[in-house]
Parts: sequence; C-alpha cells; structure tokens
Amino acid sequence: MVERQITTLWIFYFGNDIYAYTQNKEIMRKFIQQRNASFIKRKVKLDKGELDRFERFYRNKTLFIGILTDGNHDFSVAMSYEEWDRFDQACDKVYDTMIYYERDIDIIPFRKGVRRALEVLKEIRMD
Repeated sequence: MVERQITTLWIFYFGNDIYAYTQNKEIMRKFIQQRNASFIKRKVKLDKGELDRFERFYRNKTLFIGILTDGNHDFSVAMSYEEWDRFDQACDKVYDTMIYYERDIDIIPFRKGVRRALEVLKEIRMD
C-alpha cells in the first residue's frame, strides 16, 4: 500500500479570503509577530495532489522572508509574493516620480533653445 505524503499548511484568512499561506513554521510565527491585522489562522493538512492544486491557484499568496533595506539597515519581513509585487510597484512609482522631477529641474539652467533640444532628446530616450 502506498503511503500518502501529507503536508501541513498554515493559511491566513482576512475576512473570507485567503490572504497568505506557508508550510514553514518559522515564517508563520514571524508573520503573526509582525502583523497587527485581524487574521484568522487555520492549520490544514493536504496530500501531494491537494497541495499541488492549492499552490497552483494561490501561488502569489505564498509567504517568504523579504529583505528590505534603507541603504544602511536591513530588516526581514514575512510577506506574500502578492505583497512584494505591490511594494515593488509602489517603490517604482516613487522612483519614477523622483526621476521625472529631477529631469525637469536639471534643464532649467539652460537657455530656451537648449532646453527644447534636451526635452526632445529626453522624449526620444523615454520611447
């Protein structure tokens, strides 16, 4: 008789929706420690086939340890891939806004004709 391989998952619900999950007990503990939201935690045991189906459907909800830095200090955060993507997009928007304003400020000291030429070059570079 073939023995089924059983895996334990900790699934976090926010309201009725699955927010995140992990198979790693340390990541589960870190997630609970770092969050102040009202998550409902469920311990679920799945066999290999159930786990494969679950992970295909909820892949972006997998928890991992993300390392964040301000350039001087690093710290680790238990987050899902979905959260990481949102965080990454927000950082990109801030960076793009900074570049946009920096680009506009840099051309101010030039004469009008030179500024127009620089603006054309920048537009070409942006495409």
